[in-house]
Amino acid sequence: MLVEEQRQRRKRSDVGAVRQTARDAQLLEFMTHQYGLPLDLVAQATGVSTPRSYALGSRWKKAGWVETGKVDPGPTWVWPRRAMASQYLGWDAPYWRPLATTTAHTRAVAAVRLHRVGLDASRWISERSLRHQQGYRERGVSEPHTPDGIEVLPDGQRALIEVELTAKSPGRYLVPNARTFQRTEGLLQTISVRADQLGCNTIAYWCAPSALSVVKAQVEEYQQRRRVESNGRPDDKTWVVRGLEEVPGWTVPR
Repeated sequence: MLVEEQRQRRKRSDVGAVRQTARDAQLLEFMTHQYGLPLDLVAQATGVSTPRSYALGSRWKKAGWVETGKVDPGPTWVWPRRAMASQYLGWDAPYWRPLATTTAHTRAVAAVRLHRVGLDASRWISERSLRHQQGYRERGVSEPHTPDGIEVLPDGQRALIEVELTAKSPGRYLVPNARTFQRTEGLLQTISVRADQLGCNTIAYWCAPSALSVVKAQVEEYQQRRRVESNGRPDDKTWVVRGLEEVPGWTVPR
């Protein structure tokens, strides 16, 4: 047999291997920063059918890039393996897997990001990145407030993002003061200070229906107190409170 014929018959060493496409890389990077995604949001992000998204998940799992599993009443979840997450994050990422107690919030944040900026990585700073940037803190030193993300607006300005599925007690958002009712202590003030530190001049709350009216009322009260404290000057930040109902895929499909 001629040498050339032997070469033609010899199998390639990468036969059967899964090659990572540009779309794979874009989705894996997005997924890594958001920790993981349910496959209906993968379908939404890529514009494919839900069955096709399951095929994508199976392909990624075959390649050894991700793990998959049924976690909550919704579609199957997919999340990067630790080595893959570390590759896309640029640091040694701790292992993460979705838990039924936290998937509702993880899903909602990812859905808000898709709704606002799609897969454009330059338009969003993830909560995972923000936590890493905060660095190691000694025991007993409290961590600064970590938002659910930062949206980079088209003009380059930044919006601090909070996703609220369950309303806190009004006193958590804004501590009442029995004497004057004017002090702005509480979570909203903490978030405002954190927005300054992160270079954000907008604070956007995305709220589930049950939390929307509570957050709106507390933000309005906070702004009123700020005007009193500053002798009539308006708050130097823009506060936006919107409903998650306008965000596709924010909750488990029925």
